[in-house]
Amino acid sequence: MTRLDLGSATGRQQAGTVLEGKIASFDAEWGLTPIEVEGQAIEVPAVRAEIGREVRLHLRARDIALAREVPSGLSIRNALPVNVLEITHERGPYAEIVCSLGKQQVRARITCASQQALGIEPGQPIFALVKSVAVDSPLASLDTDRDQDGFMSC
Repeated sequence: MTRLDLGSATGRQQAGTVLEGKIASFDAEWGLTPIEVEGQAIEVPAVRAEIGREVRLHLRARDIALAREVPSGLSIRNALPVNVLEITHERGPYAEIVCSLGKQQVRARITCASQQALGIEPGQPIFALVKSVAVDSPLASLDTDRDQDGFMSC
Protein backbone atom coordinates (compact mmCIF):
# COMPACT_ATOMS: atom_id res chain seq x y z
CA MET A 1 0.00 0.00 0.00
CA THR A 2 2.99 2.31 0.40
CA ARG A 3 4.26 1.89 -3.18
CA LEU A 4 3.74 5.04 -5.21
CA ASP A 5 3.28 3.21 -8.51
CA LEU A 6 0.05 1.50 -7.37
CA GLY A 7 -2.17 4.58 -7.10
CA SER A 8 -4.55 3.55 -9.86
CA ALA A 9 -4.96 0.07 -8.34
CA THR A 10 -5.43 1.15 -4.71
CA GLY A 11 -7.47 4.27 -5.37
CA ARG A 12 -6.04 7.66 -4.53
CA GLN A 13 -8.39 8.25 -1.58
CA GLN A 14 -7.65 4.92 0.12
CA ALA A 15 -3.91 4.76 -0.55
CA GLY A 16 -1.87 4.59 2.60
CA THR A 17 0.30 2.56 4.88
CA VAL A 18 0.00 -0.56 6.99
CA LEU A 19 2.28 -0.46 10.02
CA GLU A 20 3.00 -3.46 12.24
CA GLY A 21 3.28 -2.93 15.97
CA LYS A 22 2.38 -4.19 19.44
CA ILE A 23 -0.13 -3.01 22.00
CA ALA A 24 2.02 -1.28 24.61
CA SER A 25 -0.54 -0.38 27.29
CA PHE A 26 -4.03 1.02 27.81
CA ASP A 27 -4.87 4.50 29.07
CA ALA A 28 -8.19 3.93 30.88
CA GLU A 29 -8.55 7.59 31.79
CA TRP A 30 -8.59 8.77 28.18
CA GLY A 31 -9.62 5.56 26.40
CA LEU A 32 -6.46 5.43 24.30
CA THR A 33 -4.18 2.53 23.42
CA PRO A 34 -0.53 3.23 22.60
CA ILE A 35 0.74 0.93 19.85
CA GLU A 36 4.53 0.56 19.73
CA VAL A 37 5.82 0.81 16.16
CA GLU A 38 9.59 0.86 15.59
CA GLY A 39 10.19 2.20 19.09
CA GLN A 40 7.58 4.97 18.73
CA ALA A 41 4.15 5.04 20.39
CA ILE A 42 1.13 5.71 18.19
CA GLU A 43 -1.94 6.46 20.29
CA VAL A 44 -5.20 5.10 18.88
CA PRO A 45 -8.75 4.88 20.27
CA ALA A 46 -9.27 2.07 22.79
CA VAL A 47 -8.44 -1.43 21.59
CA ARG A 48 -9.70 -4.30 23.73
CA ALA A 49 -6.82 -6.76 23.46
CA GLU A 50 -3.99 -7.93 25.66
CA ILE A 51 -0.79 -5.92 26.05
CA GLY A 52 1.93 -7.26 23.77
CA ARG A 53 -0.49 -8.40 21.07
CA GLU A 54 0.81 -7.76 17.57
CA VAL A 55 -1.45 -5.64 15.39
CA ARG A 56 -1.50 -3.76 12.10
CA LEU A 57 -2.49 -0.13 11.74
CA HIS A 58 -3.88 1.23 8.47
CA LEU A 59 -3.12 4.92 7.96
CA ARG A 60 -4.52 6.70 4.90
CA ALA A 61 -1.97 8.91 3.15
CA ARG A 62 -4.44 11.80 3.09
CA ASP A 63 -4.63 11.66 6.93
CA ILE A 64 -0.88 12.17 7.43
CA ALA A 65 0.48 15.69 7.81
CA LEU A 66 4.20 16.48 7.64
CA ALA A 67 6.22 18.95 9.71
CA ARG A 68 9.86 20.06 9.85
CA GLU A 69 9.75 20.03 13.67
CA VAL A 70 7.45 18.70 16.37
CA PRO A 71 4.60 21.20 16.51
CA SER A 72 2.96 22.47 19.68
CA GLY A 73 -0.55 23.64 20.33
CA LEU A 74 -2.21 20.97 18.15
CA SER A 75 -4.75 18.28 18.90
CA ILE A 76 -2.68 15.79 16.86
CA ARG A 77 -1.24 13.36 19.41
CA ASN A 78 1.27 11.46 17.28
CA ALA A 79 4.45 13.03 15.84
CA LEU A 80 6.63 10.29 14.35
CA PRO A 81 10.26 11.00 13.40
CA VAL A 82 10.69 9.78 9.82
CA ASN A 83 13.10 10.24 6.91
CA VAL A 84 11.93 11.15 3.40
CA LEU A 85 12.67 8.35 0.94
CA GLU A 86 10.76 9.25 -2.22
CA ILE A 87 8.56 11.99 -3.64
CA THR A 88 6.21 11.60 -6.59
CA HIS A 89 4.15 14.43 -8.02
CA GLU A 90 0.61 13.35 -8.77
CA ARG A 91 -1.89 14.68 -11.24
CA GLY A 92 -3.15 18.00 -9.97
CA PRO A 93 -1.73 19.76 -6.93
CA TYR A 94 -0.63 16.64 -5.00
CA ALA A 95 2.70 15.19 -3.90
CA GLU A 96 3.00 11.65 -2.54
CA ILE A 97 5.78 11.35 0.04
CA VAL A 98 7.15 7.99 1.25
CA CYS A 99 9.11 8.12 4.50
CA SER A 100 10.94 5.53 6.57
CA LEU A 101 9.94 4.83 10.16
CA GLY A 102 12.64 2.43 11.22
CA LYS A 103 12.30 -0.55 8.84
CA GLN A 104 8.71 0.36 7.94
CA GLN A 105 7.33 3.05 5.66
CA VAL A 106 4.76 5.81 6.03
CA ARG A 107 3.03 7.38 3.03
CA ALA A 108 1.68 10.93 3.08
CA ARG A 109 -0.27 12.96 0.52
CA ILE A 110 0.24 16.72 0.73
CA THR A 111 -0.02 19.54 -1.78
CA CYS A 112 2.94 20.42 -3.96
CA ALA A 113 2.66 23.93 -2.49
CA SER A 114 3.17 22.49 1.02
CA GLN A 115 6.11 20.38 -0.14
CA GLN A 116 7.78 23.44 -1.64
CA ALA A 117 6.98 25.72 1.32
CA LEU A 118 8.48 23.19 3.76
CA GLY A 119 11.42 22.39 1.45
CA ILE A 120 10.76 18.65 1.73
CA GLU A 121 13.30 16.61 -0.25
CA PRO A 122 14.49 12.98 -0.19
CA GLY A 123 16.96 12.25 2.60
CA GLN A 124 15.55 14.78 5.04
CA PRO A 125 14.37 14.00 8.57
CA ILE A 126 10.83 15.28 9.21
CA PHE A 127 7.83 14.38 11.37
CA ALA A 128 4.74 12.49 10.24
CA LEU A 129 1.73 13.76 12.18
CA VAL A 130 -1.14 11.32 12.76
CA LYS A 131 -4.43 12.12 14.46
CA SER A 132 -5.41 9.32 16.82
CA VAL A 133 -8.95 9.27 15.41
CA ALA A 134 -7.61 8.87 11.86
CA VAL A 135 -6.29 5.36 12.51
CA ASP A 136 -8.62 2.87 10.86
CA SER A 137 -10.41 0.45 13.14
CA PRO A 138 -10.55 -2.46 13.57
CA LEU A 139 -6.89 -3.35 13.78
CA ALA A 140 -5.79 -6.49 11.99
CA SER A 141 -4.21 -9.05 14.27
CA LEU A 142 -0.97 -10.72 13.23
CA ASP A 143 -1.68 -13.94 15.09
CA THR A 144 -4.18 -16.68 14.30
CA ASP A 145 -7.00 -15.33 16.50
CA ARG A 146 -8.87 -13.51 13.71
CA ASP A 147 -12.38 -13.32 12.41
CA GLN A 148 -13.27 -14.35 8.86
CA ASP A 149 -12.00 -11.04 7.47
CA GLY A 150 -8.72 -11.13 9.39
CA PHE A 151 -9.65 -8.49 11.96
CA MET A 152 -9.74 -8.49 15.74
CA SER A 153 -12.58 -6.89 17.62
CA CYS A 154 -12.00 -3.50 19.17
